[in-house]
Amino acid sequence: MAEKDKKLRDRKLKLVAFGRSLPRSMRISKFNEDLFDDLYQINCPEELQSLKPVFDSILHLRSTRELIDYLRQNPELPRAKFLVEQNLFEKESDGKSEKAKKPLWSYFY
Repeated sequence: MAEKDKKLRDRKLKLVAFGRSLPRSMRISKFNEDLFDDLYQINCPEELQSLKPVFDSILHLRSTRELIDYLRQNPELPRAKFLVEQNLFEKESDGKSEKAKKPLWSYFY
């Protein structure tokens, strides 16, 4: 979406609509360069950006642990700031080998 907006910034101004000229009050004389930055500025509290309200109460769930393991295996994916602050991505070096995980479908058959 942002790429389209950047391309539209460079287009020639349209002074005609529906075969008639636009009134002077509706014509854009100059594009405001700061408008693009103002439109796409993040206006969100820091607590919500870190996803703390989402993960704070569900860290004990198996699905959350699986997500953390998946993010550990794929470090190129973005991680929630709250999870990083909780040091959940650091390897556990307690000498135990990782248990062989049973596939989810095996519980149903």
